[in-house]
Amino acid sequence: MAEQVRIAAERPVDLPASPGTAKRMIMITYVAYDMPPRIVYVDGENDTPEERARVISEDLEVARSSKPPTLNLP
Repeated sequence: MAEQVRIAAERPVDLPASPGTAKRMIMITYVAYDMPPRIVYVDGENDTPEERARVISEDLEVARSSKPPTLNLP
């Protein structure tokens, strides 16, 4: 089922790759309806809407599978 997330922010960043080199990544902060804001990184050379959707989908799957338990208060 399709899910909509809101992109709260995006910006390019250079992350260290190997000594003396950096890799251009796109840092994306997104919000899903049932999660606090999360950050993912997309390769700057492969930054497409499809790649963003894939990276965010994978991140959500991992986040939801490791979600802490809830507690019902009286």
